[in-house]
Amino acid sequence: MEGNLQRWTGYLKGYQWRVFVLKKDILSYYRTSEEYRGGGKSRGSLRLRHCRIETIGRCDLVITTPGSQPSFYLRATDEVDRQRWITALDLARRETNSAAEEYVLLESKSVSNASSQMGDHEDEDDSIRKLQGSLTFQLNEVDSCHTSLGQHVHGLQRELSALESNMAVAKQLKPLFEKMMLVKMSADSLLKRSNDFVSLSSSQTQSWMAIIQRERQRRRRLEEAVETIAQQHNTLESVFHRSDHDETDGTQSSLSLHATLDDSPRTRSASGLSDDDDDDDEDVYEDCVEGTSSDVSASGSQHDGAQLSTSSRADAAQALSGALTVSAETESTEDDWPLKKTTGNTVARAHRTTISDRPDIPMNLWSILKNFIGQDLSRIAMPVMINEPLSFLQRLCEANLEYSHALDKAATLTNSAEQMAVVSAFAVTSYSSTSYRTKKPFNPLLGETFELDRTADLGWRCLCEQVSHHPPESAMHAESEEWQFWEDYTMTTKFRGKYAQILPHGSAHLLFRRSGNHYTWNKPVTTIHNVIVGKLWIDSSGDMAVVNHTTHDKCTLTFHEFSYFSKSQPRRVTGTVYDRNRLPRYSVSGTWDAGVSYSEVLDSKIERKTHVPCKFGEATAVWTANRVPPSFEAKYNFTQFTCCLNEEDDSVAPTDTRRRPDQRMMESGNFDKANELKVLLEEKQRQRRRQREANIAELTAQGKDTTAVLYRPRYFRVEKDTLTGLSTHRYAGGYWEAKERQAWKNTVDLYTVKLA
Repeated sequence: MEGNLQRWTGYLKGYQWRVFVLKKDILSYYRTSEEYRGGGKSRGSLRLRHCRIETIGRCDLVITTPGSQPSFYLRATDEVDRQRWITALDLARRETNSAAEEYVLLESKSVSNASSQMGDHEDEDDSIRKLQGSLTFQLNEVDSCHTSLGQHVHGLQRELSALESNMAVAKQLKPLFEKMMLVKMSADSLLKRSNDFVSLSSSQTQSWMAIIQRERQRRRRLEEAVETIAQQHNTLESVFHRSDHDETDGTQSSLSLHATLDDSPRTRSASGLSDDDDDDDEDVYEDCVEGTSSDVSASGSQHDGAQLSTSSRADAAQALSGALTVSAETESTEDDWPLKKTTGNTVARAHRTTISDRPDIPMNLWSILKNFIGQDLSRIAMPVMINEPLSFLQRLCEANLEYSHALDKAATLTNSAEQMAVVSAFAVTSYSSTSYRTKKPFNPLLGETFELDRTADLGWRCLCEQVSHHPPESAMHAESEEWQFWEDYTMTTKFRGKYAQILPHGSAHLLFRRSGNHYTWNKPVTTIHNVIVGKLWIDSSGDMAVVNHTTHDKCTLTFHEFSYFSKSQPRRVTGTVYDRNRLPRYSVSGTWDAGVSYSEVLDSKIERKTHVPCKFGEATAVWTANRVPPSFEAKYNFTQFTCCLNEEDDSVAPTDTRRRPDQRMMESGNFDKANELKVLLEEKQRQRRRQREANIAELTAQGKDTTAVLYRPRYFRVEKDTLTGLSTHRYAGGYWEAKERQAWKNTVDLYTVKLA
């Protein structure tokens, strides 16, 4: 619709004529008709969906908006012209609102149909067709009434036109003419609305049919899944009752149970498819503990030949739990998590694949953090209820080595630029689980260690040690036959009220033994949002510079910061590999929580706007995030690799994190004792620190050398990094030899405490 209306422009010029154009639910105006027809930009516009239309006097019209957008104060030529605009505006507004309402109604009906019993499908289709026919019939009736009304109005117009020759009578009939035109316009509007309604119903018939068909398929698949679960449940229940009276040895029972599971319908179908403080002497309450309900035994029999006993119902339940775990894992591919692999003649140990659920206990985080605004989070006491049952040393090992297969792949490449692309993609894996792992790991005690030997199945072994407490600093060293990896990790954390930031320091090093290529990279900033109110979510932003110091290739990865106003994919990371001649060779892209791939640059010409090459080859995936089953949300969202990090091992050092009693109590679900043990361990650490300080003060007063009483890490030494020029910790050796002999001499007793 198009026409002229006067618009209020201000007290200086008053009402001015403008050309108004109504398209769908948008009312726009132009200064002149030539400006509109020439394709000029509108002077202003309003969306009518939430607007309010009012009339003032005989000709004025006011359109107000609920927001900050200015209102339109308009004036028509006469009352008929104003009513014509009101009818058109109201019709456009109602059409927009009704379309939205009909969409919501359609969605609600589809959900209701899916949840209710459908009965006979053909009868439902017939009922929809009957409804459509009924609506068409009613529209025809309305059309007939409209035609009859139009005939009567035209007849009345002819009778009144005959009286217009009398001027005195014509003046009296003018209001009657206006009212009659309003009646005709309202009738036309009613007919159009009815016609539009039936047209919409006709166009939506096919959509309704498709929605119903999809719901039928979903219901059929759900029924099949429930039937399969019921069959497997009956099979497991029968095996459970038989095991209560079975007198054979545990290994045979376990094999029988696994054989029964392998023959179940679901298994057959699956196989066919693919903080401690120590900052001051003040007594602070640290890490009020929250954990899980019970220790979880490793599934399956151990590599040393231990057998599962079936002499009691409890042992049978344990075997049943292990079988269920194996059955659930048949849906994963071998690349997700290799439970058992062999290296030579050595059989890999079977690791546990789950832990107990975390109890749902409410927590008032604001009461804890309100006194810490502006402080360094590494120097304040944090309650354990915000923790997960892992130490930061274990988290460091997990973040760097869960996707170690990418390093094995990179070691086989002879093209240094392609190797750089794979290494750059691997560097992103440190953040693969941070999007859903919002719990804080335990701060390690000074001198605490953690080792993970996966030589038998994954081909590498790793050692971590807490080398400093303030500032907190952890050293890590991992090695395989093809590569060495080490990192000296420290960070600064700041709490800003609404969010907290983690600023990492130090560099990660990777050395390939065969080629001699030596890589280093830094890490971007991590931001934790909604610390006080709302659901916690984590974002990573900034640049990560990966450098090959041997060939001088370089790749700068950009972690794109999340923005509500951006249409790009969230958690995106991109980068380009440049050789020593600054020519682009490979492009790296993906998301840091799902996976990263790389592709070869086929055309080195750089796009001006995006600053990336123009043409790429086929993408090759380097890693894809390990899937976390939905049930693992109650298990701290641990992957199967993470679940094995804290399993008990008697061969590790006395300072190993696995022997830490408060963390073990948290995992087993004994919160009260875990909290008491945490307090005792921290107080014991303060006593060791005060004793060192007293010894240093005494030797200083005597004028003697204090080097002997200063704290030094046990398995790492401090040296200057020749590549970065910074001081770093390198593995000094001795740990694996001591483990082989089980000779842990002069080891500090970190964990022996007595409860009152």
